Amino acid sequence: MKKIILGTLVLVLIILVGCSSITVPLAATANPVGSKVGEATESRIFGGLTFSQGGVIKLVLFYTGERSLSTAAANGGISRIATVEQRIDKNPFIVKVTTIVTGE
Repeated sequence: MKKIILGTLVLVLIILVGCSSITVPLAATANPVGSKVGEATESRIFGGLTFSQGGVIKLVLFYTGERSLSTAAANGGISRIATVEQRIDKNPFIVKVTTIVTGE
């Protein structure tokens, strides 16, 4: 019984520790930032496993959505893009990658 409780506790800790979120700027133009913001999100189940030497093994079972720049601009009604960012929300099972654009 102690092994089952310990195993469950370890699994819960792995799930909680493995959650992370990061936003990275990708591009900026000379266009004014403006007040419009558009987002496009792609979700992946088992989005990939990253190893320390920089190698990535992709184990994608299912994904939905489109995170393209044009989709994000269209979702925000933006015709002149000023900045582009990418936000990655990751947990051990699901990875969400969102492209964020600002502009006019």
